[in-house]
Order: sequence, then C-alpha cells, then structure tokens
Amino acid sequence: MSNSINLTNNSNSSNSSPIVSQLPQTSLCDLPIEMITQILIRLSSRDIGSCSQVCKQLNQVLQQNDTIWANLFYRHFPHVDSTQITNFQAAYQLLYSNLTKGVYASRTLQGHTGPVFALEILGEQLISSSDDNTIKIWDLKTNTCTSTLQGHAGGITALKILGKQLISGSYDKMIKIWDLKTNTCTSTLQGHTSGVTAFEILGEQLISGSYDNTIKIWDLKTNTCTSTLQGHAVGVIALKIFGKQLISSPSNGTIKIWDFGANHEMIFNEIAGLLETGDKEKIQQAMDRFSKMPEQAKNQIYAKLYKILEPFANDYWGCAEHAFWGIHGQTSTPLQRAQAIKDYLNEEVLKTG
Repeated sequence: MSNSINLTNNSNSSNSSPIVSQLPQTSLCDLPIEMITQILIRLSSRDIGSCSQVCKQLNQVLQQNDTIWANLFYRHFPHVDSTQITNFQAAYQLLYSNLTKGVYASRTLQGHTGPVFALEILGEQLISSSDDNTIKIWDLKTNTCTSTLQGHAGGITALKILGKQLISGSYDKMIKIWDLKTNTCTSTLQGHTSGVTAFEILGEQLISGSYDNTIKIWDLKTNTCTSTLQGHAVGVIALKIFGKQLISSPSNGTIKIWDFGANHEMIFNEIAGLLETGDKEKIQQAMDRFSKMPEQAKNQIYAKLYKILEPFANDYWGCAEHAFWGIHGQTSTPLQRAQAIKDYLNEEVLKTG
C-alpha cells in the first residue's frame, strides 16, 4: 500500500488541471497528528490494521494515541462497560480477537428449577424468568442470586426493563409490574385470555403479545388496556418496534406490520385491497380503525371525499355520515362502505390517469 496521496492525474497528466498539476504529492505521515487522528478514527478496524503496516510513523501514531482505539471500541462494543478500561487498544484487540476466534471463559448460574425463558440486564444485574414461576435477580460480579420474585401462577415467558421497573408476562395470562428498588409487585394487568409472550414499549404505552392471538396496548399511567389489535390467526410470539411501526410475528411463519403513523389514505388503500379478498372480518376491522380517527380529521375527510358519502345521503346530505357508519337506524354494511371507498379510489385513479 502506498503511503502517499497523489493529487495529480497520473493516467493523463498532460490533460490535468493546471491547479491540480501544481499540487505536490502529500504523505499522510506528514500531516499534523490531530489531522491523522481524525482520519484514523473514521476507519474500520481492518483499515486501521492496514495503516499500521504502511509506515513506522503511522504505526507509532496508532500505538501512542489511545483515542483512536477508544473510538473504535465504542463503535463496535457500545454496550460494554468501559469505565475501568485504561488501555483501549489492548481491550479492543483482546475482545475482537476472542470474539472472532471463539475464545472465552464460562460460568454457570444455577437456581431455577425449570427452563429459563427470558433474560434482561440492569446495570451489573442479570434478571431471569423461568417455567418454575419465578424471577431471579443475579449479581454478575459474584454470580450469586440476590433476590427471587414470586407472584405468577405460571411459567414466566417475557421480561422488559422500564427504568427501575420490571414488567413480566406469564402463562397465567397476567402482566405484572415490579419495583426493582423494593422487589415488590406494584401492579397486575389483566386482559389477555392466554399466556403472555412478548413486550415492547412505545412512548408511555406497553405493548404485549399473547397466545390468545392478540396484541394489547396498555397505558402505563393508568395501567389500563386502551386498544386490542386483532389480525393474527395464531398466537403472537415476538414483537419489535421500528419507528412508528410495530412488527409482530406469530407461530405460523408470517410477519405483520402495524403502522401507527397511518393516515386515512393508507387505511383506504388497505380497505380497497381487502375488498378484493372478500375477507369480511378484516374489512370490518379496517373500517373500525377508520372510525376511531380523531373527529376533526374525519370531518376533513368527509368534506374532501364527498363521493364516498354521497351514496348514503338518501334524501338529504345531513344523514350521510350516520348512514355511512350504520347509526341512527341505518343499515349500511361494512362491505357496502368498503365498496364506496374503493369506488372513490378508482375514480381518483381515472381522473389522474
């Protein structure tokens, strides 16, 4: 590897820019130490290794400037406690080498009497849950169990740390919230009709998945269920938040994405697509979601999308909204309302086409 930066056009020097042709070849080693450091901290570990073999000066910079290695350590191992590290080069090289070569020291924590289902980390503590109906808290410095939390009547399959609180879900259908300062249960959330399998947090909302095929959203200020998401045919076993979206995975090999940032147009397009399948249950669910949008937003939609409500106006426009939602004695069905939305979308496509 060359240690010079050639700023001229070697392939066609006769046609090179007059300004470029006058620039000298500059060695990276001749740059100020501060500039070299700023260049090196942006490189990968492999590139840094290559630079160390270019020349003695670069190798010396790498050996004497631990800032470069500290930056590399933080980038590659952001969750590793570095407060006690005094030599980041040695720490990084040892950890990287051991990981890539499979070198390790192991220890075993014993205490549970059934399979361990979930793990969480809080500081230097490990929290584990088991089919033995207990939660154990372990000191990772001494490898000893410091506390055992009891209260569930079934195996505990899900854990989630939220500040100084621990949230647990169990085969007993219950969700429990524990104060980790006192190791006591402060609240129990009931609503699922089968075992609780997974948790996620979005804002101040707890999201739980269950073998009852549903996902529930809980207000952690009031500990009440504010919404139930239905759409899986089998139990939900995994949840993941991605921005404004919730991703869920049931036990049948599918993955579903729930977009909480959806506007009325996105819901309309979903309804139109569902109408093609003829799935009345899913159409009803989509229509229900549309009906729960804020009143101001719905009013704007009604004003803009007159064509959707027009077939339900009957004798006068005032009853169109009531007819659309099947209230005040009206008899419109979800399929009829979905068809009106699809017809509107088709008309819009023709206009823009």
